Amino acid sequence: MRGAFNKMYGRILDLLDISVKTPVISALAQFWSSDLHCFELPNLDLVPTIKEYMRMTRLPIDDNIGVYSYRGRYVDERKIAKLIGLHPDQLKFEKRGAIQGLRKSFLEDHLEALAGRGSWHYFNKTLALTIYGLILFPFTPNMVDHAAMDVFA
Repeated sequence: MRGAFNKMYGRILDLLDISVKTPVISALAQFWSSDLHCFELPNLDLVPTIKEYMRMTRLPIDDNIGVYSYRGRYVDERKIAKLIGLHPDQLKFEKRGAIQGLRKSFLEDHLEALAGRGSWHYFNKTLALTIYGLILFPFTPNMVDHAAMDVFA
C-alpha cells in the first residue's frame, strides 16, 4: 500500500516522521514573515527551493510544469470533491477572513470513513491533499486552503 502511495506522490509520507524540535522553532518564530511566508534572517531568507522540495519528497519535478502561479481562479470545488471521493454537497468549506478551505478535522474524519470502507484509492488522494495543505504549503493553521488544493489538483 505504501509503495503505491510513494509511486504516485513521492515520499511525502516521510515528512510525517520528521521530529520537530520545539526550541528551534520557538527561536525561529521571531524571524517569521507572515507576508512572505518564510523566515527572514539578516541577509538570508529561509524558504525551500523547488529542488529542495524535490529532494524532500523524492518526487521528480517535470521541467514542463513550471512554477505555480495563481491565475485569478482556484480549482473548481467539484473537481476536489471528485478527487477525494465525495459529492460536491458533502464538502464543508470554511471561510477564515479572505481564505477558504477544508478544515483538518473534516479531512481526518473523511480519512477515517474511507479507511473503514477500505476505499484506498480515495484515501491516498485525501491523505496526499492533506499533507500538501498542512505540511508542504501551510498557510492557515489546521486548514487546507484553496491555493494548496490548486497546486494539488
